[in-house]
Amino acid sequence: MFVRSRDLNEHDRLFLLDRRTGGETALTRFQTDHYLFGGRFSPDGTAIAWVAVCDEDTGAVAPGGGVCLYDMAGQSRRVLLRTEGPFETGVTFSPDGRNLLWRRMLGSAGAIRLWVIPVDGTPAAEVLNLGDKVAVRGDWLDDDRIAVVADGSVNDRVSILYWRSGTLDWLAEEPGLNPQEVIPGAQGQIAVHACTDATLTPVLIDTSGFRRPLPNRAGRRSLLPLAPLPDGGWLAEAYDAAAPHQLVRILPGGGGLTLASAPDTPARRHTRPQEIR
Repeated sequence: MFVRSRDLNEHDRLFLLDRRTGGETALTRFQTDHYLFGGRFSPDGTAIAWVAVCDEDTGAVAPGGGVCLYDMAGQSRRVLLRTEGPFETGVTFSPDGRNLLWRRMLGSAGAIRLWVIPVDGTPAAEVLNLGDKVAVRGDWLDDDRIAVVADGSVNDRVSILYWRSGTLDWLAEEPGLNPQEVIPGAQGQIAVHACTDATLTPVLIDTSGFRRPLPNRAGRRSLLPLAPLPDGGWLAEAYDAAAPHQLVRILPGGGGLTLASAPDTPARRHTRPQEIR
């Protein structure tokens, strides 16, 4: 699956690519007046979900967005939820493929809440609302739990949400940890994007709250976790201002492999940063 827009105008269109034949199938219509977010396969590969700022029946621009589910076998789509409010991301499937997670902006400016949308068409539900001054982000830890980071009016915090009951287990917060984003991994691990003195220094947190640094064997100042790997390791980007970025694999035992490096551009001046306080 890939997206394409005319002249890079950001009005994207979703396509399916058959890697055997090279054939393309358009999933969404050509358009120049609205935006599309996401495009995720279900875990079993039988469905695709995205969010579009349009009426899927008429193609006309609509306020808010519609969460669309495309059935691969029947080559049909249906809208699971429409909203007139703003949003900023697409949806993600739960590991069992039965539910979608979506961030919606509701209430005061900056307030973001989490909603779960069943793919069987039963009503969607708001599962996390921490008030009109708090933005929350999250992703599925498993079918019953969502890893969450909350930008609070006082402290930013990391937690685990049991979304069916609404129970929250707070794991860490400022000033001990400055969380920016969470990426669930294998065996209940959560990679947290955390900042220390303007440097990205991620940590791994388990469900008991125990945390340890994500090993940075690349020797670069910042390490950005991108995705978990099946063996318990991580894919990450290592970078600073002193050299081109690197794509690295962090092994479960703490070792690391450099998978690729951005080409060095002679015209670009790489300068090692200095701390100023």
